[in-house]
Amino acid sequence: MEQEIASTAEAVAEVVPMDVIMQSLWIYGLAIVISVVMAVSIRGIVVALAVTQRQKAPAAVPAVAGAGPAAVEEGIPADDVAAISAAVASVFTAHRIVHIQPLQDTHAWATEGRWQHQTSHQPSPRHHR
Repeated sequence: MEQEIASTAEAVAEVVPMDVIMQSLWIYGLAIVISVVMAVSIRGIVVALAVTQRQKAPAAVPAVAGAGPAAVEEGIPADDVAAISAAVASVFTAHRIVHIQPLQDTHAWATEGRWQHQTSHQPSPRHHR
C-alpha cells in the first residue's frame, strides 16, 4: 500500500512540476494587481466627474408664473407634485413642470390588453369544424 502511495505521489510530481505552480501563482498575482489598478482608476474617474458636475451646477431656475404647487388643480396632492418636481429636477436640471393633470378614467389599458390577448391565439384547423 505504501508503495502505491509513493508511486502516485511521484506521478503527481511529474505531472505538476513546481514551475507550473509558480507560473500559475504569478498569473493570479498579476490579475489581482491589474484588477486593483483598474478599480482605483475607475474610482478616480468617478470622483473627477462628480467634482466637475458640482462645478458646472446651473444657477437657480427662475420660477414660472402659474407653475408649482399653488397652480395645481384640486385633487392632486401637493406631495405628489413635489415628488414629481424633485424627480424631474434630478434628471433634467434645465426643465421644469408646467402642468400636471390627472388622466381621464378610461379603460383603454384593459381594452388594449384584452384585444392583444384575444388576437394572439392562432386557432388550429381542427377547431373550425
